[in-house]
Amino acid sequence: MEITDMIFEMTREYWRNQPPTPLTWAMLGKGLKRMAMSKHRVIALQDVCRIARQVCKLISDEECREALRYLCSLGSICFYHDIPGLSDKVFPNVQWVADVMSVFVTVLDKRWISLPL
Repeated sequence: MEITDMIFEMTREYWRNQPPTPLTWAMLGKGLKRMAMSKHRVIALQDVCRIARQVCKLISDEECREALRYLCSLGSICFYHDIPGLSDKVFPNVQWVADVMSVFVTVLDKRWISLPL
């Protein structure tokens, strides 16, 4: 069995054992993707939860945060719920976050190169 076949089988087995995604969470994920496509880079958690209650019919802010953690675990969004200063923000465009992080790494990398040894 080739490595790609093994990875595919492991992934399929993992998702087979996961509970199905609640429809309301999927709706929230789809809405956040639309926001990302319309150039929303950072959205306040409070705004996301308000939209989630109104549009997706999520019951509480805690359910909203749980849905966001789930969407983040899938790689659909970035939600740093456990990092002070970022826990109240949602990043719907994962690629944008990666691009921003790469700028910091590049700047730090150039500083390290210029340091006298």
